[in-house]
Amino acid sequence: METELPKPQDSCAAIEISALELVKREKGIVCGFADDCFARKYLSMGILPGSQVELVRKAPVGQTCYFKIDGRSLAVRKKEAACLLLHRVD
Repeated sequence: METELPKPQDSCAAIEISALELVKREKGIVCGFADDCFARKYLSMGILPGSQVELVRKAPVGQTCYFKIDGRSLAVRKKEAACLLLHRVD
């Protein structure tokens, strides 16, 4: 039995960006996921549509991004961050 993954909300679809597009200290709200495999990983960690994401920093060398998601710190590879779809928060 396959579980259906959350889809981006219609209100987010026109303005969604990848988490990689955030700049330091910019925030966004999770709208959905670009890849089913990474979506399952995020969902298992409690990162759901509606979660607040803030980019803390990107590693100067390497492939890691550091985020604060719903108050929790998380380091992910850039490839994984690219699959996290957001809309910017003013």
